[in-house]
Amino acid sequence: FYDYNNRAYYMDLNSTSTSMNAAGKIISTSLQTGTISATSLSATGNVSAPSFSATGNISAASFSATGNISAASLNSTGAASVGSLSTTGAVSAGTLTTTGKITTGSLNTSGAVSAGSLNTTGSISASGNLSGYGVSTGILNVTGNVGIGTTNNQGYKVAVNGGILCEEVKVTTDVPSSDFVFGADYKLKSLTEVEAFVKSNKHLPETPSAEDFKKNGYKVGEMDDLLLRKIEELTLYIIEQNKKIEAQSIQISDLQKEIRNR
Repeated sequence: FYDYNNRAYYMDLNSTSTSMNAAGKIISTSLQTGTISATSLSATGNVSAPSFSATGNISAASFSATGNISAASLNSTGAASVGSLSTTGAVSAGTLTTTGKITTGSLNTSGAVSAGSLNTTGSISASGNLSGYGVSTGILNVTGNVGIGTTNNQGYKVAVNGGILCEEVKVTTDVPSSDFVFGADYKLKSLTEVEAFVKSNKHLPETPSAEDFKKNGYKVGEMDDLLLRKIEELTLYIIEQNKKIEAQSIQISDLQKEIRNR
């Protein structure tokens, strides 16, 4: 009923209506209607409407809206599916799916998050996958996969369709381990062998060709390891060449002394 004193809708049973407008609270077991506008909305069952607008909190077992949801906060123990979502406070849901934009204080879901764009001033925590074409957040915590600009992660935890700008990248596993080059049993190719290989293949031994790079890309850890190995091999070549130069310098000096003493 509509309470003129408290200006609120109170419904203890299921409700179906064209639209609902209340200056106070809406309380219902489940709700299916047109546009909803109220101070706050609380339902122990499901809520379905084209759009929701509340200056207070929205709480229900699940939400379904083809339009927008606007509220101070949103809490759903089940799935939330909306056109777009805007809250000044926290959003909590089992799963959250929207074709439009999500703007919220913080976001916490036990399932997946899918959005056109996602903007939070607080943290994002999701147990499932996070998919959005514009994600801005304070802290991001996802136990599933993260796709930025893409929904095809190709088996990777994070996939980005576009460039990445950052101040530092630290690889803690799959780190370079090519110091075996300095081992006594390492067989270093002669420069003659390297020259023959380069002339025939147009790239260094053990390195991918330009076509391989274009086709398959490369892993940062593996490439760092390979480049370090080549630098270490170059160091060995330089040491070897320096020994030859020093020996030749001694021979030249001895020859010069012999010539002067004649």
